[in-house]
Amino acid sequence: MRQGPWSGLVRTMSLPSPRLSDIPEQGLTFTGEILPEELGVGETDERFRGPLSLEVAFEREGTRVHVTGTLSGECVRVCVRCLREYQEPEAIPFSVEYRSGLELARRTSARTAAAPRTQDREAPEVKDEEMDEVYGYTGEQIELTEMLREQIILAAPMQPLCRPDCRGLCQVCGQDLNVRACGCPQVKTDSPFAVLRDLQKKAGLN
Repeated sequence: MRQGPWSGLVRTMSLPSPRLSDIPEQGLTFTGEILPEELGVGETDERFRGPLSLEVAFEREGTRVHVTGTLSGECVRVCVRCLREYQEPEAIPFSVEYRSGLELARRTSARTAAAPRTQDREAPEVKDEEMDEVYGYTGEQIELTEMLREQIILAAPMQPLCRPDCRGLCQVCGQDLNVRACGCPQVKTDSPFAVLRDLQKKAGLN
């Protein structure tokens, strides 16, 4: 695969966004580092410490572009049991396809036309083509920001744990049981966050 104008760079730089005409038949690759801010990651999304490493390959077939690669970095998460921040390396592989906005509009129209118009039965699912994840591009510019942000969100664990055997917080006094036992009787609560709410009430914060 051909080494593109971004390939081989390891310093922090802007996210690559090649035009369709920039991608030769043999493909184009990029290796470098980007800042999390470039992906529009919000406060409720994954947080990262330092830049992210990006390896991405573009392969063109007509007006379609197949994009594969890996986004990796050091995630900063909050354990759902002990509520402590911890760092964890994350490598997120992706494999998606970009199609022109016109092609996607035609596909949407075809799917709408294929659905039955009767209201007394549910429309059958119209399966997409070979790619599960398809993104559109406007003009000839391949923008990766939205796609990479979605990959980060999808890869985030629903129940992040600082370690598999995390003992969490005491449900009575809020002591971190990973640090020491407190001797309180065991009382069940809805979640570790219920303990935090109780502690805030005792401190007069609520």
